[in-house]
Order: sequence, then structure tokens, then C-alpha cells
Amino acid sequence: MPYSCGERVMDGLCAISAPIFDSEGRAPYSLTITLTPFRLQAKGRSKLVEVVKRFAAEISHKLGSDSSDGDPSSMPAARVGNKRLRP
Repeated sequence: MPYSCGERVMDGLCAISAPIFDSEGRAPYSLTITLTPFRLQAKGRSKLVEVVKRFAAEISHKLGSDSSDGDPSSMPAARVGNKRLRP
């Protein structure tokens, strides 16, 4: 599943986002957490990325995404305009 991890969203804030897919494979929503750089480092970026991706996949599954088991690796790629984003 694609995700984004912005180092500085605003001065003093970082964000991690993952797309939420609907039943047609579109990504009309996203799940985002914001936190300070200190918290990002303290909690561990890779751990937080996996948590955000897992919950976005679970929400996608509940919205009828074509994922067979809620596994983020089986989610479709996100689209931004005409570009297709890959995990």
C-alpha cells in the first residue's frame, strides 16, 4: 500500500498518510496522523507507517475494497490525477 511520510508538514509537525480505497478502487479518502519530529523518532517511523497502513487497509476493506483479506500488499495502487502510485 502506498503511503507518504512528510518530514515537515508545518513548522514543527510531521505527518504520515495512507490512502483509503473504496469498492471501485479509487482513493477518495486518506488516513493521516500528525506528530512532532521528536515523537516520530521516539515512536519509530517504520512502526507508525505500518500502523497507519494497516488501519487504512482495514477501513478500505470495510468500504468494499477488492482486497481479499485486508492485507495492505493486496490493495490496488492509488491514483493521483493520471499517475498511478505503487506501494
